[in-house]
Amino acid sequence: MKGFWVRMAAVALSLTGVSAISGHPAAAADRFIDVSSPSLHRVFVPVSQSVTIQVNSTLGDIVVGDEKIADAQPMTDKTLYIIGKSLGTTTVNLFSEDKRSLGAIQIEVGQDVSDMAVAIRQVAPQARIEIGSINGKVRLSGHVKDAATLASIVEVTQQYGPDAIINAVTIDDSEQVNLSVRILEAKRNAGRDLGVSFRSTNSSGTTKVGTGIAAVDKDDVVLGPGTLLSGLLSNASPFGALLTRVIDSNVKVDLYIEALESKGLVRLLAEPNLTTVSGETASFNAGGEVPIRSVNSQGE
Repeated sequence: MKGFWVRMAAVALSLTGVSAISGHPAAAADRFIDVSSPSLHRVFVPVSQSVTIQVNSTLGDIVVGDEKIADAQPMTDKTLYIIGKSLGTTTVNLFSEDKRSLGAIQIEVGQDVSDMAVAIRQVAPQARIEIGSINGKVRLSGHVKDAATLASIVEVTQQYGPDAIINAVTIDDSEQVNLSVRILEAKRNAGRDLGVSFRSTNSSGTTKVGTGIAAVDKDDVVLGPGTLLSGLLSNASPFGALLTRVIDSNVKVDLYIEALESKGLVRLLAEPNLTTVSGETASFNAGGEVPIRSVNSQGE
């Protein structure tokens, strides 16, 4: 039994001696690249983080295209250490000891999407979202159930890169939006010609009559002869500004427009109904000119 422990101690000493002679083993590389391959080698590096790359040729010089984006340092004769500094893309050119070009590695520095994926999974566990990086920008793709879920995902993503998001997410249950649009042609002084056209009482108990005049007390709406109308005539606003004030005062716009139409002060040009999906653009054409071909007496 004593001889067994002696042999074990000898083995331990032997292993210690080997370790002392060989030194610390090199850290395992994150990626291996065959620089003799003609294909373009791409490596993604999270900003403010690093990766190690092992190649199959002995390295001499390492030249970084843009040192503001990334930095590269040799670790061994076949391993290099790359640090991501800022968002963007650059190239690391590799040369042998005799200055012969070995190849190039395209380095893309982007946001660390691993933490982002965890955060998105917490707010939208049922969403099927893929997170990638394109030219330093975060790209979201996949499918979500509704617009509210997508808004939550975008809000989380903006915490990591507020100005660098490409949203390619599809909403499965898209909400349709129906818009009723009226295109009117009105005189500039339509509000003045209509006279006292509306009256509304706000929460403070004052009443606004017409436009362009100060609010008056609701118990004293009728002033001296001509006082109210003179205010309307002297302070008449353009029709666009008048309609805006009508909307702001919570007066029903339909009633006001119908009153203008009955007086012949506005003309309805078009009344399209638009249906679109929430988040998408809808458009229509109204008016314009339609070319009509005509032939003269000479056949031209």
